[in-house]
Parts: sequence; structure tokens; C-alpha cells
Amino acid sequence: GMVVSLIKSLKVVDGKVVAPSQLMQPGLPGRSMAALMGPNIYTEMAKDEFAEATVGCADRSKWPMLKKLFETPEFHVEIVEDLIGVELCGALKNTVTISCGFADGMGLGSNVRAAIIRRGLLEIGQYMKELAGVEDKILFQACGIGDLLLSCTAGRGRILAAAFVKHE
Repeated sequence: GMVVSLIKSLKVVDGKVVAPSQLMQPGLPGRSMAALMGPNIYTEMAKDEFAEATVGCADRSKWPMLKKLFETPEFHVEIVEDLIGVELCGALKNTVTISCGFADGMGLGSNVRAAIIRRGLLEIGQYMKELAGVEDKILFQACGIGDLLLSCTAGRGRILAAAFVKHE
């Protein structure tokens, strides 16, 4: 069997940061784990506009099935072994997204947003390396820089954070 997570979050368990697949795996013995993350706005996807995503799955034998399951002419999927890296990208980008929203809400411009995104990407990479030994190359996948850029420019989290600062 196979389980594919779409969850963009983390949990602290006994003082340790844990990814969704690590939480689910004990309750799903014998099943391969995967995670799909990327810059995907559902309203655009519903109109068959192009989108892409990264699937992290350590079990290479499942890659052909995952490709067949998810990839279409309008939805490109790249599969990588780094399941935890994919999940961490999906969760950690939310902190940068909120920071961009706060900056927008304070009336700061595009230069500030670019600085937040650049510095945020650097810090995400450092954190993932320290936390789980994740290599920087995952940051250049759709789950990394792709999702980060989309979230920081058009994401709901940025819009909500800006409204929060403006008290809307």
C-alpha cells in the first residue's frame, strides 16, 4: 500500500519537530509514505492551468505509480527521494509567507518582500539541514522556491497576515 500526504505542517513531539509522514508511519505499518507539495492554487488548477509539484518518496519502486497517478499535461510532477525535505519545505514556507503578509500590511514595498523571501529561503535551508540533514538542492524544486514564491506573492496566508496588520 501507499499513503500520500498533502499536509503542510509540523508537530512538536517530546521536544522534537516531526513531519506528517513520521507521525503517520507507525499507524500504517507496511505502507510506503510519500508527500506532494508545490505551488498550486486550486482555482487555477480547476481551470486546467499549468501547475507543478514535487513528490517526495524514498521508495523508488513506487515512483512510476506516483507519476502515473498525478502527472497530466497540465500538472507536472517531479519525484525525489527526500520525503522529509519535501514536507519541511511545504511547512516552513508558511513562516516566510506570513512575514511577507505582515510587511504588506505595514505598507512596505517589493524590495522588502524580496529581502524577506531571500533571507527566508536561506533560513529554511539552514533549519532543514540542522533538523534533518536535508540537502539544499530540495530548495530548488517546486516544493521549495516554487511554493515559497507563489505563497509570498499570491497566497492566502500572505493576504490574511496583511489584513491582520491592518486590523481588517
